[in-house]
Amino acid sequence: LAVQDRNLRRAYQVASLAWWEYSAAGEKFLFSDEMFLLLGLPVSESHELPFENYLSLVHPDDQSRIARIFCKETIAPLPPAPESVFYYQHRLLKPSGEMIIVSQTSETIRDTAGAITGFYGTAQDITESQYYHQLEKLEKQVLEMNSISVRSLQEMLSVYLLGIEALHYGMYCSIMEARGEQLYNVAAPNLPKDYLDAIDGISISDNIGSCGTAAFRKEKVIVTDILSDSRWESHRVYAAQHDLLACWSLPILDSNGEVMATFGCYYKQNKAPSAREENTIQRTGSILKIIFESYHREKALQESNQRYEMVTQATNDAIWDLDIERDETTWGEGFFTLFGHDYKTKHVGSDAVFAFVHPDDAERVRRSLQDVLASGKTSWAEEFRFRNADGNYVYIIDKAILIRDQSGKPIRMVGAAQDITARKEAEEERRLSEEHYRLLFHKSPIPKLIFEPGKLQLVSANEAAVATSWFRAVNDGKGARGCAQKGTAN
Repeated sequence: LAVQDRNLRRAYQVASLAWWEYSAAGEKFLFSDEMFLLLGLPVSESHELPFENYLSLVHPDDQSRIARIFCKETIAPLPPAPESVFYYQHRLLKPSGEMIIVSQTSETIRDTAGAITGFYGTAQDITESQYYHQLEKLEKQVLEMNSISVRSLQEMLSVYLLGIEALHYGMYCSIMEARGEQLYNVAAPNLPKDYLDAIDGISISDNIGSCGTAAFRKEKVIVTDILSDSRWESHRVYAAQHDLLACWSLPILDSNGEVMATFGCYYKQNKAPSAREENTIQRTGSILKIIFESYHREKALQESNQRYEMVTQATNDAIWDLDIERDETTWGEGFFTLFGHDYKTKHVGSDAVFAFVHPDDAERVRRSLQDVLASGKTSWAEEFRFRNADGNYVYIIDKAILIRDQSGKPIRMVGAAQDITARKEAEEERRLSEEHYRLLFHKSPIPKLIFEPGKLQLVSANEAAVATSWFRAVNDGKGARGCAQKGTAN
């Protein structure tokens, strides 16, 4: 039996398992050396530990469940089968303050009458695997939220910080956004409001707490003792009022190296980050960079769209935006005010756009667009007729710029169509007037000449003038002056 016992102990050690036995009558555990080490306790000579001492090490949120398992409360049933083996996980808080997650495999011990007399089982520290599993799950959740924008930035970051705090017992997280030369609170779900109000708007300067200093230096700042660290002189009193004793801060930099935000971690004890906490800080920084760059892009796009809408409302032009890859044109407000088409046609494909173009102009305009797309040019302009909502055609001039990707492929066109019907009508009236004048001048039976003012230089003569004998004087080498010297026509 002694040999079997030694072999069993070695097997537990190889498998990184701690074993224990619980006596219901004595309400105490018998622990292996490995179990004491797992709990962070010194090994006692008797290898015994009262149940209440063990329960005090269990995370407060798990204590009731563990008490029910060990028959300390009657509201939860025990495994019914005499030989039943059951599994459970719970969190333990070591005397050092470190939280671990333990996986237990237990089996009931019963007497001949079937009454429970105790339990025996094994315990294994699964903190590391659970940490990475939960962290990856949290990161995936937050990135999915970021991609579909279902929540505000503050709500999304609060979910993220609560998840991080759950991984590190006693940690209080905060995120501050850089605006100009100051930092403002964005999310800090468990820090006191009075404290947040006191630090809101702190300067991005050297020796202004952990976050102000980190943003100023653009490097991680670790403060293990707020009460004695000179970098906290300006805000130490606010931290002390809420028992905040340690603060680590990581600046979140964009791709250009500019500060977007800071990620802060507080503890109510003097503390340096563990390897696991360092990993969390590093990975959180990477996730926050993605979130804030996406947020800034979205914000810039919204502002751009607002300016676009304001411009389209302020101008008489019909501004449009063509997504070439999707073949979708988005019309601005001017399209509807100028041409009167239903607002449902705001997003249309190229075929729908060309349905408005006059049939005699459509092929020319299509060819012109295809040529500029293939040419590598970045601008385009055409004049053509465009159909109004009432079915009549107006003349427009359409001008656009092309946006190409790095390979030169056209991906977008942004343009403005202007109604030039009045100009076209004026040009046509001028043409007809000139044609009418030309007919009157050249077909008149009365000889008529046109000279350039001040030079007596002949500019034009009508048919009647050309037919007269004196007109030859214009071509005798003396020009109009010779003609003028000879007197009036015969």
